[in-house]
Amino acid sequence: VKIWSKAGHTTWTNDPKTSWFKHDMIRISARGHHPLIVVLMTNGRGLAAQHPTAFPAMGRLIWDRTAPLLTAPFPKE
Repeated sequence: VKIWSKAGHTTWTNDPKTSWFKHDMIRISARGHHPLIVVLMTNGRGLAAQHPTAFPAMGRLIWDRTAPLLTAPFPKE
């Protein structure tokens, strides 16, 4: 299995349009299986600063719902 990941977090930048963003991206691939790419982005102080478990919880939910796709082999043509 190959995993690529990227994360970022912006706090207060003195500009409301560019402050309090949080993002994570992951791509998981296994030979012979469909790859999974997930990108989570939030905006707002509530999620970015006050709820550190929000992204792990969203990641778990997405994984639980998509794991069967990752483990399903490519269909034979």
